[in-house]
Amino acid sequence: MDWLLFKHKETSRMTIDIDMENRAVLITQRWRIVDKGNNSSASIEHFKRMVVSTIQTIWNRRCFINLIDKNAIKKEDRKKSFRLDFKIRWVTSNEHWKVYVQPPGRSSVLWTERKILLDVYDVTPQEKCGAPDGLMQYPVAHEFGHTIGNTRGAFPSLIMGFSSISVITHGDEYRVSTTQKNHIR
Repeated sequence: MDWLLFKHKETSRMTIDIDMENRAVLITQRWRIVDKGNNSSASIEHFKRMVVSTIQTIWNRRCFINLIDKNAIKKEDRKKSFRLDFKIRWVTSNEHWKVYVQPPGRSSVLWTERKILLDVYDVTPQEKCGAPDGLMQYPVAHEFGHTIGNTRGAFPSLIMGFSSISVITHGDEYRVSTTQKNHIR
């Protein structure tokens, strides 16, 4: 698969590194925390560790991308599966995303502004409106999904496996029934 255009790519929302030998793709995001002074530095450091741990536990080694080389001579060389891994690096400047620690409430991602709104409870499992009974969600892992491209109205890049005319919707939201609309929280 020498046809790959890059093996390292820096974008405004993430850094992408492709390891051909190990068939792995590492998505790294640099996050900078913005706290209004409502939390102690110890609680912020604990929160940052929990964010990284939760995202890596839920997302790493669970996603794969299939690359297809139509020019490969051998049939078994045409399709290669690459594992996706994700890494969050906390920084004080040159961030991909700003993380705003807010009072408990509704967390979200502002895609075009590259802002993540979280509260300190987002690293613990929560029941969501519209979810099947007993299904719990870690809001920080859910919001992270939006930062890597699962966001309403985004036009993802080709590296994410979508054509340039695709629009991603909230594909991971819960549907109570086929006749009801998705509940987004």
